[in-house]
Amino acid sequence: MQSEAPPCSKVPTVDVGDLGAHHAEEPCQQEWERVTRELEQAFSNIGCAYLTGHGVPDHLINEVLSAGVAFFKQQEEDKIRWDEDTSVHGYIRMNSER
Repeated sequence: MQSEAPPCSKVPTVDVGDLGAHHAEEPCQQEWERVTRELEQAFSNIGCAYLTGHGVPDHLINEVLSAGVAFFKQQEEDKIRWDEDTSVHGYIRMNSER
């Protein structure tokens, strides 16, 4: 008998701010452990997480999200040009993975 996947009611948010490149000093060990623990929990339970405090400007995030939406709105024959059978990079067709 298969067990049900846990309900995905909320994607967890992990603040990585003290680990960001914009800090001059090396973060303490406790901060590395906190972020590691929170990411492990998020990826184990939900499979994803929102990251905050990373220092990536909002306008750049919005550009990347817009590019993703534009890509997936393309016709399948256009997207298939980016199908990479030999790596984890590129486009993967619907129902092509097991």
